[in-house]
Amino acid sequence: MYMDFALKDYVLVDDGTSFQLADQPEERPSVLADVRKCWSFCRNFRDLVSAPAGRTGPLDGVRAIAVYWVVLLHAYLNFPSDGLNGTALDDLGARGYFRIVQNGSYGVDMFFVLSGFLMHQILSKAFSTRTFSIWRFYRDRWLRLFPAYIVVLALFWISQEALRGPAASNCRRTVWANLLFVNNFVQYGSQCMYWSWTIAVEFQFYLVSPLVSYALWRKPKAGRWLCGIVIALSTLLNVALLLVLAVVVQDFSSYADWIYLKPYTRLSPYIFGMLAAHHADSNKVETPEGAWPRRLRRLRIATCLAVVVGVAFGASSPSSSDPPAVQFAFAVLGRQLFSGALSYLIYVMVLGPTGPVSRVLSSRPIYILAQLSYGIYLIHPVLMETITDNLLAVPLAKLLPVNLGSVLLLFATYAFVATLLSVALFLLVEKPFMNVRRVFDKRPRSEPITVSSLDRRWTALP
Repeated sequence: MYMDFALKDYVLVDDGTSFQLADQPEERPSVLADVRKCWSFCRNFRDLVSAPAGRTGPLDGVRAIAVYWVVLLHAYLNFPSDGLNGTALDDLGARGYFRIVQNGSYGVDMFFVLSGFLMHQILSKAFSTRTFSIWRFYRDRWLRLFPAYIVVLALFWISQEALRGPAASNCRRTVWANLLFVNNFVQYGSQCMYWSWTIAVEFQFYLVSPLVSYALWRKPKAGRWLCGIVIALSTLLNVALLLVLAVVVQDFSSYADWIYLKPYTRLSPYIFGMLAAHHADSNKVETPEGAWPRRLRRLRIATCLAVVVGVAFGASSPSSSDPPAVQFAFAVLGRQLFSGALSYLIYVMVLGPTGPVSRVLSSRPIYILAQLSYGIYLIHPVLMETITDNLLAVPLAKLLPVNLGSVLLLFATYAFVATLLSVALFLLVEKPFMNVRRVFDKRPRSEPITVSSLDRRWTALP
């Protein structure tokens, strides 16, 4: 009687050589029912405004700063023009204080550093728990990037066709490259949704992430050497291309086609981020004991802050008005120095004692903006291309004087509208597809059990 009672929740499974006892599958909602729940507005909104436990808070602040810095740059680059204010725009861009606006492209490098940091955290945890699956890794990355990307891409293409915009023909000819994440190898002037080159580069970085992360996890010393070699090769390649193509690189379009958009010249920030995550996992704490270690730590922090600020206000591009030697130095070393210094600051904020800066960067409003950052990045150029470059270009050019205040006004307007629209994109597209990838991972399977495990259950029966 006891055995009949104990076995009522199990079924016999014939594996070809013997019989095993396996869990009787419980009745569960269908996969479609679970998938429908992924679009629950209330649950997704709660996830948007409620930060999960165990998150790395300061990274949220860095992500928010990065995306709005890029929006600020694009507000200047897409300043409405009537064909008469071009000289005034060039004069504004040449002013020293305005360089932090022109250097908004470093916000992209901040994204790459953060991505490298998070990817190594994800991969090293999977390696440690022996749950890594190459299929699951790329499935999750695709579901994270592609759904929101394809929605905004479709909206941009439709708007350009309706307005007879210049990007419409580009989309008809090269949209296939966006769908395959190789649009950064299309000529810059022929790209559909030109700013999405960063998404292509990001996905290309994912191709090498498991290898680099596994080396750091399995053989830390060899992994660090590998990262150093990759950073050195990327830097040397930048040097070689700038020297060989010095005659070719006369404008941003040529610079973008040969250097700016390519993964092998932009890989250093991503690797620096992976190294920062590796050291954070290895050390677990950044609270040096003793007076001299604390002073050295403060000196390292001050040095890295000086590097980040110095690069942010430095020569913006190879076409700037600085002497050629300065342009070359910043073009070669600017991103490496900026990314390396930022990676160390992130490492310190993640492991060091919680201070006022970390608390601000980890606050709930900043967390919400960080959640929306991908949507903001995708949406804001669509607004600029539609409004300032097509519908209201001439009226806005006559209304707005060319000065920093007008740029900041455009920035605030586009940032606000893009943030609101990104809420809808997050709730209806981004978060639901993030939920979908978890549906299949969390559904339990019937696992065979051993008779010895049943023996313990039988002895526990009355």
